[in-house]
Parts: sequence; C-alpha cells; structure tokens
Amino acid sequence: MSRFILMFLMMALTASSLVACGIDADVHKSVVAEKEAAQASVAQLEQENSRIRADLTETEATLQDLKAVYPPRRFKDRSEIETWLRNDDISERASHLTAEALLASALEQQTRALEDGYIVSAEYLYQGDGYFVVWVSAVAENSNYFTWDVQTDEVVFASNINQLPLE
Repeated sequence: MSRFILMFLMMALTASSLVACGIDADVHKSVVAEKEAAQASVAQLEQENSRIRADLTETEATLQDLKAVYPPRRFKDRSEIETWLRNDDISERASHLTAEALLASALEQQTRALEDGYIVSAEYLYQGDGYFVVWVSAVAENSNYFTWDVQTDEVVFASNINQLPLE
C-alpha cells in the first residue's frame, strides 16, 4: 500500500474512534490545541519563575550587604577609628594645599565611612586671611568626640560630649 493510503486509513480510524467515543473531531482538535497552549504557558511560567528566583537571590545578597552598613553606627572607640583609618588610603595621597582639595578629601572619607556603616562628619572652618582648617570627626559609642586630619589620620581626643559645659 502506498503511504498516502496508510495515512488516510489512520486518519479515518482516528476520526471513527473519536466518533465512536462520542467526541467530535473538531472538539478533539480544540482540546489538543488548548493542551499544547497550556503546556507552552507552563514552560514560560517556569522560565519566569527561574528568573524571579535568580533576582530574589541577588536581592537577598544586596539586602545582606545593606544590613551590614545600615543603619549607620558610631565607632565603638578610638581604637576602632584608628583601625578603620589604617584601612583607608586617603591619607596616603599627596598633600593638598587648598581648602577645596582638603574638603573634597574629607567629604570622600565621610562617604567611605558611611559605605562601611559609620557616622563621621567632614568639617571646615575659615578664619579669614586665607587661614582655614579642615578635619573629620566622630562621636564614639561612649560619647567621646574624636577628630583627625584627613592627610595624616592622626586621631585626637577632643572631649566627651556629656561633659561639655552648658551655657
């Protein structure tokens, strides 16, 4: 028998089987098409689910990084400030002679401290006739106030803020 005749007989058998079961051939085709569409939809949802899981894993890692530095905190004490400064390379740069360059370095150090979860202040005082002072400061957990020169990292105890005179 030719292939054409075999295919025709198979189609006729399938159609007669469906009719014998009480299922119209068009209904069967429709159900098969819906099934295939549902399978394609499931495959697409599985791909989306994989992407969402990957995004969730990345977001959880980012959240852990943020929890390490937020909320910002005070240094525990002078020793922690000095340790942190040893790991910061700003003081290893060439010396600055202008207020703008010094303040830019102090602000950069302030940003780096915040990125590491610490609260520090970059401060500037202009006293006239070209005289200015730039420094960075922090209040430790024990309320001790420390300052340092951004170019030398020399930490100086200034006072305990709880013992300042009230005026």
